[in-house]
Amino acid sequence: MENKNNDYGVFVSENSAFDFSFLYPRAWHAREIKGSNYDEVFVAGPRNAENTFTLALIVRVTIARDQNGKQTPLENFIAEYLTKLHAAQGFELRAQSSGKLANVRATEIEITYTTLLPPNNINATRTQIMERRIFLQRENRIYEMIWRATAPDYAQSLGVFKRVVQTFEFQDAPRETYQPFIIPAPAALALAEERAEYKTP
Repeated sequence: MENKNNDYGVFVSENSAFDFSFLYPRAWHAREIKGSNYDEVFVAGPRNAENTFTLALIVRVTIARDQNGKQTPLENFIAEYLTKLHAAQGFELRAQSSGKLANVRATEIEITYTTLLPPNNINATRTQIMERRIFLQRENRIYEMIWRATAPDYAQSLGVFKRVVQTFEFQDAPRETYQPFIIPAPAALALAEERAEYKTP
């Protein structure tokens, strides 16, 4: 479900935690959230067909330091995230690849798991969730770009996430004309492709 350029607005913020910008659908609602050790932009999309889940785009910024105050390597951060998810029912790491995004080394994963929807409802049913997540690090900050949807809606609206990735840039960095990021689809082809959809407009 690709939208035309004029259907997108730009996210920029006066919050110093969000030192980046990107395009997202004007019809979606963006809000800034302060967590215990992170800041994030949560962009809520439409509800799924069963009206049990909101499609979501998230850009999260975490200050990554260990208990001794040392910077957490990106690989360790990703490994910790995947370790936590292994407990989720139906968890599967479907694909993982590496590349560059906004002139920064990045890693992308695609995962699936199941959860009960709607939450806290006696009639909840176990539903498959698909998630694509890109991790990148600048100094002590780790950025996560997250696309999360129920399985039937995942592929249909994946173009929205691609558009966010295409237009993501740091405010203090020069604009790139091409971002050679490899997106896993399917995993066997991930390292062999430089996807055309990641060319910036």
